[in-house]
Amino acid sequence: MKLKNFNKQDLANLIGLLLTDGSVRFGSRTYRIIYAGKSEELHKIFRNLMKRLFGLKNFYERIDNKGVKITQYSSKETGEILVNLCNTLKTKSLQTYPITYPKIKLDIFKELTRNELKEVFKLMFSADGGVVLGVKWHKRFNKWELTRRVILKCSHPGLRKFYRNLLKQKLDINTKEWDSSIAIDTKNDLYKFAKEIRFVNNLKVSDKSLYWKGYEKNKVLDVLLKTYQVKPDIWKSFKNQIDVLNFIRRLN
Repeated sequence: MKLKNFNKQDLANLIGLLLTDGSVRFGSRTYRIIYAGKSEELHKIFRNLMKRLFGLKNFYERIDNKGVKITQYSSKETGEILVNLCNTLKTKSLQTYPITYPKIKLDIFKELTRNELKEVFKLMFSADGGVVLGVKWHKRFNKWELTRRVILKCSHPGLRKFYRNLLKQKLDINTKEWDSSIAIDTKNDLYKFAKEIRFVNNLKVSDKSLYWKGYEKNKVLDVLLKTYQVKPDIWKSFKNQIDVLNFIRRLN
């Protein structure tokens, strides 16, 4: 089977989704190409990519026991194309000691232009990443301190290194490794992320968020940037965390 309509951007976008909240699994004589997530917008993007690239229209949907939506296609030929292109799309550690991870080949990402790569990272950060804007008390300086970062979850250390190099070399965005994730947490780099990448529009923050459940990711990102415009001394004036959060939310 050949790609119905080879488009490097579409193919890289699809691989980006599969490496974050997706998977390609072989079983019962066929491959299952799966996307799992709560955002209907990302499921729509996934379905459109599968249709444009492979002409696949028939898919299966369900909701798992955690309330996560699953969109699945079954196609041996499509699975073989994707696996052959990347060697594997499995990101979890292998059952070995010492722990090793599968070798994933992402030459297609290296071939992307700056603008094409921005679109891939937009999908990846949207699917398995987010924006963190929190507040905690700093005893030493006797004031409230903000936690400001954008993250992309990635348990595969080789992929983390690969993504970080791409972000630095092609988009000039510096990152750190933080809790099995890639983190962007400096003022300049957060501004670059907001200008160059951002999140898919209308995506909501995860229900796991302590402070921003129900808010759009891009709106929280914009509020985060606005906190840099506030005079630093103002954080000393608040008596409790709720007052700080309410002030931050009014920056929207």
